[in-house]
Amino acid sequence: MQQSRQILERLMIERGESYSQISILLGRNRSYLQQFIKRGTPRRLSESDRKILASHFGIAEELLAGGLRQAIGSQGPTFRTVRCLLLGAKGEAPRPGVNLGAVNVDPAWLHQMGVGAEHISFCRIVDDAMAPTLVTGDEIMIDHSDIHIRKKAELFALRLDRIVMIRRASLSANRRLSILADKLPPIHDVDPKRADIIGRVIWQARKLLQ
Repeated sequence: MQQSRQILERLMIERGESYSQISILLGRNRSYLQQFIKRGTPRRLSESDRKILASHFGIAEELLAGGLRQAIGSQGPTFRTVRCLLLGAKGEAPRPGVNLGAVNVDPAWLHQMGVGAEHISFCRIVDDAMAPTLVTGDEIMIDHSDIHIRKKAELFALRLDRIVMIRRASLSANRRLSILADKLPPIHDVDPKRADIIGRVIWQARKLLQ
């Protein structure tokens, strides 16, 4: 259950919620969740508590019941929980770090990708500004540890003028940004201070249409 406690603590930090707030949500005394996470009392959350917390944080209830281990046969691998971010319909999005769900990923695969679970998130594309490179419904993985724009244009998640977008970005010789979309006019000569770089897109998946 230690991993379940770690999951809850991380979720509360990311959402800016306190132990007392979540305890009240459960209909418990204000110190209930703090005692569960910090002192291990109670040893397990009740089924009703797990259902409420899973619904509130948008995660699978199983993560709070048995931690992160999901066996496939007797020698099954240990999966890591990775957050999911959501882009709004017009590119608007919550601030990076807000957890809107989670998926389980094999750490061996992440190792092959050269990233750690603590540095990545998954996101679903909701427009065709980057088509045909990325289209609505594509899933992407963002590496939040890589926020350095280079001379060669690469795909990044970034916020520009309060709008979050997935775009190709490159850095010119005079240290100005160029932001490129496949279906929109390019934006050149951007002051780097205007752009908040969320992370580099390092993987994508697309459903094959029949």
